[in-house]
Amino acid sequence: MKPIIRSITVFAYKPKEEAYDEVLESINIAKDMLGIVKKSFEENGYEVFTTRISLPRLSIDLIKKILDSIDVKDTLLSVGAIDVEDIDEELAIDITSRGYYFPIYGLYRNPVEYSYKLSRLIISLADQDPLLATRVSIAYHKDPLETPYFPDSTSSGELGLGIAFLYPHIIKRIIEETHSLKAVEERISQKISGIINTLRNISIGHYRFVVDYSISPWMEKSVVDLIETMGYKLLTPGFNYGVYLLNDLIKNVSRRIGFAKGYNEVMLPYAEDSVLIDAGGKGLLKAHHLLLYTTTCVAGPDMLVVPRDQEKLWRFLLDTYSVWMVKQKPLSTRIIPVSGKPGDKVRLGKFGTAYIIDY
Repeated sequence: MKPIIRSITVFAYKPKEEAYDEVLESINIAKDMLGIVKKSFEENGYEVFTTRISLPRLSIDLIKKILDSIDVKDTLLSVGAIDVEDIDEELAIDITSRGYYFPIYGLYRNPVEYSYKLSRLIISLADQDPLLATRVSIAYHKDPLETPYFPDSTSSGELGLGIAFLYPHIIKRIIEETHSLKAVEERISQKISGIINTLRNISIGHYRFVVDYSISPWMEKSVVDLIETMGYKLLTPGFNYGVYLLNDLIKNVSRRIGFAKGYNEVMLPYAEDSVLIDAGGKGLLKAHHLLLYTTTCVAGPDMLVVPRDQEKLWRFLLDTYSVWMVKQKPLSTRIIPVSGKPGDKVRLGKFGTAYIIDY
């Protein structure tokens, strides 16, 4: 069984002059690269889940100017990091309502004031459409991050290619067969090396490539199910240790192969993992549980569907900031505040249905 290519991401180059035509040209070059790489992977028997383009940091005026001219059908696009001082409700709605993504960074400069501002902004987006809030991440790191994972992705400005995988189900199968994380390390390293060899044989000119080895879920391909298969049950003592063991696996595989960039940790986005969603529907899971797991994984407070309560949301963002300050590793959060009470169902477009969970 081959890993699914969760995302092929082209990191667009940054033109020497921030000119409208040159930025659009960089997007077109990225689209051409994606088409060639996706076709090659599929011809080699790999399923490609998504294709993506990540733009470098651009001026606000240029972002506004290019929005009407971007044409990236069937491809996700991040317009790059926007400073918390520069973002407002109108621009956030304009970007996300077009289907584009972006991270907000700079919160560390004034966490209390900026967390309050962002709690209002996120509520405004979710009031328009809960799906809009899934396209914005609050970035807990000082510099923009280059990763295939959206929304918190910003090109460094140098043309490159990034890949990420969807493979918790494959790791689970190997564990069930071997009962050995060392065997998982060996087999997964072989599989990913095969993917990189495929990349090396693609004729698209000179470019760099990076890999984010994070173990992330998509519904039934559940990271929680994987950790429970290892013997560590959600919401019971020991689960954090199971997360730690998977992070250690990621570290070992990435050291063997190289090219690591981005998060490279376990991810537990609530509305993307079927076991988490089920626990939320039963009233067992709360947002603070996932924040606790953030001490050992990168994306605990992610894709959280919570009640529309600005005071609690503001304070939850402050708690997330505190975890980041202690952990000192890149962290990102997406929160979807909606009207309703814990246990109510919310439809989230391509993400399907999730339940509101309490803070």
